[in-house]
Amino acid sequence: MVSTYNDDFSVTWADPADAELTWLYDPMHMPYPLCPAVTELWDGVYQRYMSARTVYVNGYGYATQPTPGSSDAGDRETRCLRRLDERLPSADPNVLR
Repeated sequence: MVSTYNDDFSVTWADPADAELTWLYDPMHMPYPLCPAVTELWDGVYQRYMSARTVYVNGYGYATQPTPGSSDAGDRETRCLRRLDERLPSADPNVLR
């Protein structure tokens, strides 16, 4: 979503319409920079539970205003869980206990 940014805080957006959105910093849930693996997981959580989009600058997360879920919430949950299963390594069941 963010193509480039620099020290004077100018941002180049991949989609110019994103520049018109309000992006909120969430110091309670994301107070520190996140690594790329966590950002993928966090994107799924924000989309699934808050219907919000996220963008990361230097690892810090910013999100759009949460919106009420739509009627396809069940399908979205299934897709999100399937994506997480594909990305997370298989674990020994004994480790999970």
